[in-house]
Order: sequence, then C-alpha cells, then structure tokens
Amino acid sequence: MHTTNAAAASASACPLIPSAAQAKPKQAAPGLRYKIAQSREELRDSFTLVYHSYRRAGLVNENESQVRLTPFHLLPTTEVFVTKLQEKVVSTVSLIGDGELGLPLESIYPKNVELIRKRGLRMGEIGS
Repeated sequence: MHTTNAAAASASACPLIPSAAQAKPKQAAPGLRYKIAQSREELRDSFTLVYHSYRRAGLVNENESQVRLTPFHLLPTTEVFVTKLQEKVVSTVSLIGDGELGLPLESIYPKNVELIRKRGLRMGEIGS
C-alpha cells in the first residue's frame, strides 16, 4: 500500500524548489520598494537605466538623450514597474498589453499571436 503526505509530495514535486520546512523567508533590503512608475522622473530614470544596460551589452548606439523607449511605452496598455532603493530606480520591467500597436513579439511570431487572438484570449508581453 502506497501513501503520501503533503510535505513529501511537495518536496518531490520539483527538486529545485525547497519544501516549505526548508525554505527561508526572503527579506527585502531596507529601503527597497516595488511600484508602478507614476512620475516623469521615475519613467525617465527607468528608460535611462535600460539605455545604459543596452549600451553595456552593445545592443544600441549612443544617443544624446540617453534613454531607450519604444512606441509601446507610450500606450495606455503599457505599465512600467520600477524597483527603488531609497529614491533611486535600480531596476525596471514593463508589461505591454495587447493594444493599438499589438505586441512587440508579433514581429517574430505573427502566426502564434494571431492564433491566440482568434481563440479570444488576452495576452501581454514583459519587456524592458
């Protein structure tokens, strides 16, 4: 006869995820906050952070404004999230909802996106 308990099942479900008994609670650094960018300054800091990251990786040419944003960032279907340490933006991610311009991934996967839309499903894309 085979019996299981919840702890054994969760421990064996994925060896990369520790069981609840072993997991240590994550503690945020003092002064670290996650939020939706609300001010022009937060947005500018976010786009400047992305620009410098892309420059270090050699993905964009130098530009005078030192910001990187796309037309998708200007749409009401996009939210820019920032992590702030004290008052400085230290990380960012954008959630681009399917809207007027579609999604950035459509330039690579147009048939897949079309299929998802035909099924009546909603989607978004996470990007920088």
